[in-house]
Amino acid sequence: MTLICERDPGGAPATHALVVGVGEYPWLIGGTEQANAALAEGMGQLSSPPASARAITDWLLGSHADPTAPLATIDLLLSAADGEQSYRPEGGDTVAVDMAEKEALVAAIRAWRTRCDSHPGNVALFFFCGHGVGRGFDLALLARDFGAEPEQPFDHSIWFEGMKEAMRSCAATRQLYFVDACRVHSRNLMEDYAARLDSVMRVRTPFTIGLRQSTYYATTSGAPAFGRPGRPSLFTENLIKGLRGLGANDARGEWWIETTGLQRALTGLADEFASEDDRGLQAPTSGEQVSFDFHRLNGPPVVPLYLHPSWTEEGEAPPEDLTEVGVDAEGVPVLRWPKPWDDTADCAWRGDRFRSDRPAGTRYSWSVRFADGRGMSSAPLTLNPPFRIVEFPRDGIA
Repeated sequence: MTLICERDPGGAPATHALVVGVGEYPWLIGGTEQANAALAEGMGQLSSPPASARAITDWLLGSHADPTAPLATIDLLLSAADGEQSYRPEGGDTVAVDMAEKEALVAAIRAWRTRCDSHPGNVALFFFCGHGVGRGFDLALLARDFGAEPEQPFDHSIWFEGMKEAMRSCAATRQLYFVDACRVHSRNLMEDYAARLDSVMRVRTPFTIGLRQSTYYATTSGAPAFGRPGRPSLFTENLIKGLRGLGANDARGEWWIETTGLQRALTGLADEFASEDDRGLQAPTSGEQVSFDFHRLNGPPVVPLYLHPSWTEEGEAPPEDLTEVGVDAEGVPVLRWPKPWDDTADCAWRGDRFRSDRPAGTRYSWSVRFADGRGMSSAPLTLNPPFRIVEFPRDGIA
């Protein structure tokens, strides 16, 4: 157990996080031990999970804000193929971090549950990035020492659904689970009908009254998820964008990140916002989803506002017959961007559309001007996360 953050909540509700990033797998392909190819099923070493876990820890320490349950603890476990078994918070000293092996994971999960169980107003946050394999909708999260016992390889894994089920009797009524792992079906797991999956904790009843669990998977059941060498994964990168504001709403008069809004943001970031290379690689999906707030922003988030000339396609240049585009906020001009469309901090051409990032919660309209002197404007519309697209057909702005 490595408590990167340890604050005494004084008996009040608090947020307790467990963050795991497993990149080094000695008994898989490319590891330091003898790999069993049949057991490995193509899995090898990963560099993205430690970077992803550190990025989530950075966000928790630097940005998380929930006045109803302030951050109290972060337990961080890593397994880094480059040997960097540590974490350094911004402006702080480097801290050695426990290895994400099965025994340490079990101890960390149980200790995390105990902390979360201290108050019904607590928020439980679990993040895992590393190898995962599936059997139907069951998901095994692989610890660093997976494969150390070839006769019972899944002894060194965590049964995610079982662990989450065991948390149903935990007092914390708001629970968040982020699983950044492949869910490809494992032949070994499916063929061995007696393969044991460990929930780490026993499932106890009665379940907590008012329990709200929300789960986010990087990909769909049976599908892979993708990392990036030495960088946070595609899912983690998008998750942090969602947490910074694209998953927010102001339904209560303040801007909060809310669970269903976060899922909408993750979906949009994997599709509408994604680069041409990343689009369609994976479809983030939710498991059980219950609506609740868990992070308050200090003001309106900045959100993409798009103008899409409907006759353009991905990769094309802006239409030749346009000479200027503009944005008005509540009727006041805030942008005028003329041809030749050199990117600025306020506007850019991205793929097949104009993009201008603007504070949410305000009514905006686009305007265009043609080479023949004609001008058109869209109706004012409120900009809310995760984005708004204004479609522009040739005969006018919709």
